[in-house]
Amino acid sequence: MFKARCSTCRGALDEEGGTGQAYQLTIEERVRIEEIQDSLIERYVALREAHHKDQNVCAREIETEINELRREIEEIKGWARSKPP
Repeated sequence: MFKARCSTCRGALDEEGGTGQAYQLTIEERVRIEEIQDSLIERYVALREAHHKDQNVCAREIETEINELRREIEEIKGWARSKPP
């Protein structure tokens, strides 16, 4: 399987929290985020193909999946922010 990593996605692993404090992700959290990022890449490719083929219903379903995956990443990062240093 093709494993691509965009710089934007990699940046999700080590960021500043909303309060300006850096947060650290566990190995398990990093692995899960990488899995989600792989899925996001696949979903964005599928979305592009659906738009190209004028498959609007399919495109909306894929957009929903993308939003759910992005929410999951934010949830994981939220856990990391709430952990004591």
